[in-house]
Amino acid sequence: YNIACNVGTVLPMQSARSLHSSDSYSVSSGEITLPSGYFYLLRGGVEAGLPTNTSSFAGLFVKYRFYNTSTSAFIGRRGTLTWQENPLTTGGDDYAIALVDASSSSQTIEFRITDKNGTNILIDNTNYAYYDYAGLSRIEIWKWS
Repeated sequence: YNIACNVGTVLPMQSARSLHSSDSYSVSSGEITLPSGYFYLLRGGVEAGLPTNTSSFAGLFVKYRFYNTSTSAFIGRRGTLTWQENPLTTGGDDYAIALVDASSSSQTIEFRITDKNGTNILIDNTNYAYYDYAGLSRIEIWKWS
């Protein structure tokens, strides 16, 4: 919680929750290791908050993308979070999406901030009065054999 939002920040995903059967991927220090033998579709979104004394929200944004540390390359489509004029809502939210081929070898993935415009932005900002309603940063992992 309350992670400084800077370009290059790796979101420190803390735990995995399986919604169907049991999965063998692991999460450690922001790295997700996807075991070999499958294709994976990743979908990730960021929750971020601004200080309540922010006077203008025009043009503020955070951009994020998946990074494959196994190949040292960004993958998939970038996502964007933008603010509207009201500090309690966001608009233009867009998930980052990536397809990962781990059919022959395991792959290690990070979820990184790639660009931003604004200061004092906090990811998973618990100081933000309405953070409970916004949901937290998250990644969905879908796998196919």
